[in-house]
Amino acid sequence: MKRILFLLSVGLWAFGCGEDKVASVVTGAEENPLDECTAPPEIAHDEIDDAQPSDADVQILAYVYADDGCEVEIMTVDLLYRPETATDWNKVTMTRGQSADEWRGMIGSDALTSAKIYYYLRAVDKAGQESFLPEDADLLNAFSFGVSI
Repeated sequence: MKRILFLLSVGLWAFGCGEDKVASVVTGAEENPLDECTAPPEIAHDEIDDAQPSDADVQILAYVYADDGCEVEIMTVDLLYRPETATDWNKVTMTRGQSADEWRGMIGSDALTSAKIYYYLRAVDKAGQESFLPEDADLLNAFSFGVSI
């Protein structure tokens, strides 16, 4: 046992882990610029007012803006939707459109199975701030459009 401890001590000393004090610098204590990002993303969207045909996909377009007070990017924008007859929400991850703040999502025609479709939008930035549109979106408070079946 003494031999093992001796060999361990010699090994530690050989790799600079002896009794001499080692100067060290703590890194990672710098300020994180994302700490200043306290406002969630802002979502702008024109609600679909007209009834949509049941045999065509429905495109949802939104503009999502990050907090002006810091340089943070939008991480993800989701479109959540459900037919009127369902309680579970389907999620589509929206993709960036032609302009920097534009996001597009699609509700496929195969999902247009009832006379009304409910939907809402969710955005998350890289600082972890989250927002919804409508702001208090839930099972009963969401955008909706009719489906002509």
